[in-house]
Parts: sequence; C-alpha cells; structure tokens
Amino acid sequence: MPRFAADEFCAWCGGRWVNGIPSMIGGVSNDTRTIKAGDLYIAIKGARFDGHAFIADALAKGACGALVSEVVSGLTAPMLVVPDTHKALMQVAQKYRRKIGLRIIAVTGSAGKSTVKEMTAQVLAGGFRTAATRGNWNNDIGLPLSLLAMSENTELGVFEIGMNHPGEISALCRVLEPDWGVVTNVGPVHIEFFDSVEAIAEEKANLFRALPQDGIAVIEHDGKFRDILRKAAGTRKIISVSMADRQADYYVVRRNADGLCEICERLSGETSAIILGQPGDFSICNALMAVAVARSMGLGWDQIRGALEVFRPMPMRWQVSECAGVRLINDSYNANPLSMSAAITTFSGMQGVGRKIMVLAGMLELGVNANEEHRKIGSLSAGSGIDFLVTVGELGRVIAGAAVDAGMDASRVITCGSNGDALGELSGLAKPGDTILFKGSRGMKLEQIISGFEQLFVGQAG
Repeated sequence: MPRFAADEFCAWCGGRWVNGIPSMIGGVSNDTRTIKAGDLYIAIKGARFDGHAFIADALAKGACGALVSEVVSGLTAPMLVVPDTHKALMQVAQKYRRKIGLRIIAVTGSAGKSTVKEMTAQVLAGGFRTAATRGNWNNDIGLPLSLLAMSENTELGVFEIGMNHPGEISALCRVLEPDWGVVTNVGPVHIEFFDSVEAIAEEKANLFRALPQDGIAVIEHDGKFRDILRKAAGTRKIISVSMADRQADYYVVRRNADGLCEICERLSGETSAIILGQPGDFSICNALMAVAVARSMGLGWDQIRGALEVFRPMPMRWQVSECAGVRLINDSYNANPLSMSAAITTFSGMQGVGRKIMVLAGMLELGVNANEEHRKIGSLSAGSGIDFLVTVGELGRVIAGAAVDAGMDASRVITCGSNGDALGELSGLAKPGDTILFKGSRGMKLEQIISGFEQLFVGQAG
C-alpha cells in the first residue's frame, strides 16, 4: 500500500487541515469495517447515508484522521476539510495517477469487463509491475479508491469502469486518464436509463474519445456496434479481436466445448493453442482481449498461455463446486441479456454432465424492455436441450411462460416465487450426477439457494 504525505494530499484536493496534521497517511478508506491503522477515513455523503456519522468509529479503529466537508464537534483528531469529499477523492486519485506516470488500460463493456480486467492484469503481471481494480470497484468511489491503492512503483494499471447512466464513462475517464481502452461488447444493459442500445454504445465509446491521440483501442470485431466504436476511436490505433473473422488482428482458428482455443495473430501469422479453465465462447472472447493487449505490450506466447491456463474467475462467475454428487455452477454474480444468453449457450454445449437443470431469475434495470428480453431468454432456454428449468420471481415467471410457449414440456418447467421455494424444489429434484446452473441479477441473490442446498445435504449427512 502507498503512503501519502499529509501536505501533498491536502494540496491535491485543495483542502485545509484542522486539529493538526498526521505525520503520514498510510492509505485511504471510506469503510469503517475495513479501515486499518494509519488510514485516512473518507467521509462521503450518499443518498441514504452520511459517512460523517462514522468518523468516531474510524478513529477508534486507528484512522489517522478524516477527509470531511464539515468538522464534527467533540473530535480532536486531524480533519482535512473540503467543500465536497466525493469530489476531493476523485481529485486526489487523479493527481496520484499523474504522479506515478504509469500506463493505464481501461476496460468497459456490457458483459465480461471484470473477467477481461482480471485476465489482462494476470497476464501482464508476468512482465510488468501491475495494479488492477479491486474486485469490481468500477464506479466513482471504487475507481479512485483502487487508484489510491497502487504502489508508487507500478508500471501498468488495468482498471474497470462501469456505468448505468449517461455521462459516467467520461467522468471516470477524467480521473483515470487511460492510455488504452478496451470495450468488451455492447448490449441492452441498464437500458432502463438509456433511449436505445445505440445510446449505450455511444456511452461506451466515450472511453475511446477520452484516449490520447497515440492511445490504443481494443474492440470486438464481431460486435453489432463496432462502427460506432471505430468512429469514436478516430485516428487512434485500433486492435480488433474476432471469434472467426480472419480480418481481425486476433482471431480464433479452432475451439471446442472444453475450453481449448487456438488463437492466430494476423500480423505475424503466429498461432497459439490455449486451454482455458472456463468453457464457452464468452470465455474465449474474454481471453482474446487479454491476448491482444499482452501481445501488443511485447509479451511472448508462452507467458500469455501460462497465465491464462491457470486463470480462475472471480467468485460467482461460473464458479463450479460439488455437493452430494451434484455439480453446482454459480454464475449468479450478475445477469443481463448478453451474459444470460452466453451462459445458457455454454451450459447447453456441455457434455458428460448428467441431467442439466437451469435455475434462472430476473435481469434487472431493463425498464420497458424487461418482458421482451425475458421472453427471449425463455425461448432460448426451450431450445437449449436442458432437462429442467426452474425460475425464481416475477420476471422468472416470464421466462418460464416463454419457454413453454416455445415448446418446452410444461412438466419440466417449475416456477418459484422465492429462493426458498426454489431450494425446496431442487432438494427433491436434484440427483447425484446432475449439473445445475444458477444465473440471475445480483439483486436476486441466487447464491442463497446454493448455500441452502449445501447446508441441507451437510445436515442430512450429519
């Protein structure tokens, strides 16, 4: 973790110290649950909370002081006073990024951005001192906190930027000042807050508009909105990846359902076979993005292959476990039309996994498009060759209805009102040798079913 001089930190945000000055700032945090001795506590005001109410807790846990917009009476610890602590946090992160002077790769997209970020960072760490976004801290609080966690000797940074409203990409880019931009894909995600998918593409394209003229843009050559992205890149260098098109800079020569893919670099004509830990085209496409960045940074195929073959996704992203002879695939970190379709297609193509059961819940923030998008998922499910479909919640009921309308046997479609109901159904349905896929938006908390399933069988064994 970096350490910051108190006077420098003050200058970066234009504030003033009261009640003295810390000898050194050991790190920053806006969360009293994880704050460490010597950290500066960032008191942020939100729509439903005010961090100033927790300053005393932070100090009791060893914070060296607090960044505040108002001095709290009765506290004598150092306070760095600014008009707006949120704005100050972003200013400090930008200034620290400039001080280090590293190269930064920004990753955004409607699906897969966290995995591409993790893959790229893991590969690049084989050749450079590399920092990356903490978990999925990709918003206007998480991103600056991730930047401020970098050590001063960092050479490359790989940072994820998210958005759910217009204007957010540009705002985050002003803090991050990326040299490279990677857009994984574009789809109807958070469309509740946009006029169209084209508008989402334009928002994602703001990443490329924020790059310097000598910056590099990485795009999916097969994407429906590639022309919007290419136009936004302007005269900047573009590197493209494709699952099949040999006109792309990096493309797949062959692949199978077990995660094997052979990638060709068009300029050199070199190919490399890589065995990924995750099956499916979505995993291969994510790896293509990481390969494109790493090769352009000068890394060799052996380094890249070695890193990708040991890569494992973040929790709840195609996380495989086994309980009572039943294989559980937890892909419930989040869901949108792109990732839901990719998960179903991958699950459908899996071989030798026994009976296939899908547990699907709603995709949130789709606005007026919600019913249509869920009906599409239901139709896709009906043609996927699965043995049983279990749905949760009202939007899950839409999926179930569309699956039956598309020809799936109604006796193999089970609708549940809650996660508890779904657990009850699965406890009687699942048998040793079965494989169950769980997929839904974060707010649906499908991991509760997995936890309940595991506890149920542990209890039975006891």
